[in-house]
Amino acid sequence: MAEPNPMLDGPMPAPSAPAAFGVNSRVKFHNLARKLVWLPILALLVSGITILSLNAEQRHLALPALVAINIAIGFVSVLWIRDNAFPLVDLGTFTVLTTALYCALPLLRHLAAGMVWTTLSDYRMFAYAPTPAEYGDFGWYGVAYLASFALAYVITRGRTGYVRRDLRTPNSRIVVAAVILLLFSGTWYLGLKLFTGLDLSNPYDESYSENIANPMTTLPNVVWQIPLHLSGAALVGKMILIMALLARWRSRLWRAVLVLWVAMEFLLLMGHMNARTPLAQLLVVGALLFDRMIRPLSGKMIIFGGTMLLVALLAYGIMRNRHLLGGSMPTDESELTHV
Repeated sequence: MAEPNPMLDGPMPAPSAPAAFGVNSRVKFHNLARKLVWLPILALLVSGITILSLNAEQRHLALPALVAINIAIGFVSVLWIRDNAFPLVDLGTFTVLTTALYCALPLLRHLAAGMVWTTLSDYRMFAYAPTPAEYGDFGWYGVAYLASFALAYVITRGRTGYVRRDLRTPNSRIVVAAVILLLFSGTWYLGLKLFTGLDLSNPYDESYSENIANPMTTLPNVVWQIPLHLSGAALVGKMILIMALLARWRSRLWRAVLVLWVAMEFLLLMGHMNARTPLAQLLVVGALLFDRMIRPLSGKMIIFGGTMLLVALLAYGIMRNRHLLGGSMPTDESELTHV
């Protein structure tokens, strides 16, 4: 390509001023800030109207729950504005959101049940039967922890921004190791059931407490601790397999394998009415890795998908409680020592 000739082409244009760099980013930042600043304000307004519409006993439960929810909304809004993206891959976000859910949902569920403890409630709460004032006062402990953590995290985190980095996909040796780990985990649980009669596959089954009562006195403590560590190791193994499958996302075959895996986990969960945590972990990990490896998830999609997942898990919990309603539930405080 010929060099430009000032005599024929005229003077070369001056380079762009450095001050113009990043103008679009600042405009997007201010637009996002103007939109999101209304989110915590709207949450406070709705919470205030809700509190005013309740009686004194109901406020004991609703007030700590709504404060926890508002702290979480404010926390996410601040980080969202700072990063100019939803803070999905952020340990602080996960800590605040999970803590807020564990603070608010039990209180709101009891409020929705008419502040009456029934056999569909948690069996420990059904046995202790605390009053709304006692239950609400205990909820403030979680709110105090949540508020202190959120404030300290927002101050110390700073404006880090949302930096996307390519993840190293696991090689074949790591994938084989993950498969061996999952096979060993399943074999261990099966061996406990065959040789000791200890079935840890479904902690919500009515015979679970009976199964752990006898072997607990004979099995060594180290054997009893292994399943606790295997559950965490199995999650790591599943994460590795999800990364390996997402790395081959363009292949219809491996994409179908991933979808069938999730569908199988769902069918097993519905068939055995087992614990919902493993499936929830699988879905959350899959969403995080999809955001990092395939394409970023929008804030609206994250909020909608997270809400739908939460509703589905709560609905499943109600179904499981109804399924187990025919089983024996402890009604006396002394019986809780055997659970």
